[in-house]
Amino acid sequence: MPESAKVLVVDDLEINVEFLRDELTARGYTVFSAFDGEQALQQVVEVRPDLLLLDISMPKVDGISVLKALRADEDFRDLPVILLTARRESGDKVEGLDAGADDYITKPFHVDEVIARIRSLLRLREIQAEVMEKEKRLAKVEALKQTLATLSHHINNATQAILGTAQLNELTGENPDRLIAVCLHQTARIKAVLDCLDRMAQHMDFRTTEYAGQDNRILDIEEDLRQRLAELDKKQ
Repeated sequence: MPESAKVLVVDDLEINVEFLRDELTARGYTVFSAFDGEQALQQVVEVRPDLLLLDISMPKVDGISVLKALRADEDFRDLPVILLTARRESGDKVEGLDAGADDYITKPFHVDEVIARIRSLLRLREIQAEVMEKEKRLAKVEALKQTLATLSHHINNATQAILGTAQLNELTGENPDRLIAVCLHQTARIKAVLDCLDRMAQHMDFRTTEYAGQDNRILDIEEDLRQRLAELDKKQ
């Protein structure tokens, strides 16, 4: 968990904001503040915090409304939010969690508890991000393997066609023109596949785990190869 993480503290009581700002700043966090729901939404867009400490009871726009607005926005759907409130009724907690809160702390709270909850949530999000990145890289590698298998299949078919025609010609001694035509045609197909591989290598700069798979430009190269092979087959 990065100690320099940005935390937005939202509470209509300035004394609460100042207290949390001082405690969090002392622990290395970068702290921003807002005193009502409207300011909170503006600050979220402007500073892009790593975590939000959000009071429920505020003027203009309350915390639950802020939370619902964030969860409806794709950019902030996954922003960690800890609700702070003096309410103790379980219904309020359920409402907050149903609205998308990640955690819930009831006032009065101990600052060490707040810090522990913040660290836990940020560490959880860090782990989730690492897992997602690994899954993306794995998907890209698997997609590249599939692409290379397809290209290998094209080359194998071409070489088998040349080999089969050559063997038949060797056995019968007939139709050498057919052998030449097959060799020329299948060689053109192999060249098209090699051109595709060369373009892929240049595009990826050999960093396959970063650029393989779902990259649209790789898909464009594959589509271009399919069209070239289809045109060659029509000319045969």
